[in-house]
Amino acid sequence: MDQLDLSLSHIDSPLWVSLNVRVRLVRIMDDAEIFTQFLKTKCYGERFRFLEWGANDAQRFREEVTNCYSSVRRSIVRRLLNPFGDLTGQWRVFDAKL
Repeated sequence: MDQLDLSLSHIDSPLWVSLNVRVRLVRIMDDAEIFTQFLKTKCYGERFRFLEWGANDAQRFREEVTNCYSSVRRSIVRRLLNPFGDLTGQWRVFDAKL
């Protein structure tokens, strides 16, 4: 007979930060929504256990979220400007899976 694993080790498994962001572009004149999209960005920093993320007033967690902002910003700009084509000459073909 199999034994039931009553340990809590799976609860404190390594975690990483992932940000879910809703982006909206709204025309102020008539409050019309011009663009809306949901983005999910996984931050590729280190993995830590829950208690490690929360240590020192969640310093590691706050730093990781701050580091993720640049990735979120790039995704927003690419998705907003992509329908208008390559305006800068610096972007590659847009990948909808970003």
